[in-house]
This record gives sequence, C-alpha cells and structure tokens, in this order.
Amino acid sequence: MTLATRDSTDNRRFTRSGSDAELTFFRLGSIEEGLGTVNNLSASGISFRTKHILNIGQALHITISSIKPPLNALIEVTRIENVNHDEYNVAATIEGIKAS
Repeated sequence: MTLATRDSTDNRRFTRSGSDAELTFFRLGSIEEGLGTVNNLSASGISFRTKHILNIGQALHITISSIKPPLNALIEVTRIENVNHDEYNVAATIEGIKAS
C-alpha cells in the first residue's frame, strides 16, 4: 500500500492511502462472494473497483487479507460510477471494523 499526498483543497477528515490490494465482499444476508480491487482507503471510507453490480445504500462485509493486520469491515455504498461496460468504481463509508 502506498501513501497518498493530501491536496490542500481536499476537505476530507482523514488522509487516503492508495492501494491495489484485492478485497472480497459479501452482501449482508448472502453467501455469494464478490471480488474487487482497492483504489484507496482511509479511516472512514474506501474506494474500490469491481465487476459486480451494487446499489447505493447497500451494506457489505469486506475483507482485505493482504494488509497486516487484515481488515474486516462493514461498509455502506455511497457512490457508484460506471467506468466501462463491465466495471464500476464504488465509494463507501466504513461503518464498523470487525475483529479478525
């Protein structure tokens, strides 16, 4: 994971760190696993790319195993941007961290 520099016009409460780590996610109440790649991560949110169709307001349980310690969190999707015909950029707030 590489550290991102903070833009003076960026009003976020927490600095974001860039990454290309893989993540897995489950929709709450589902056993179907989704896959994605992290764009960036902060203490309060995450952005990632995926080929799976998601909805704004949807809650997901995510796991990023390649960082130490692994991150297990509950997130809520806040923005979805279609970047090409079969891939989406997803932004989400981190609602809670789960113990590993």
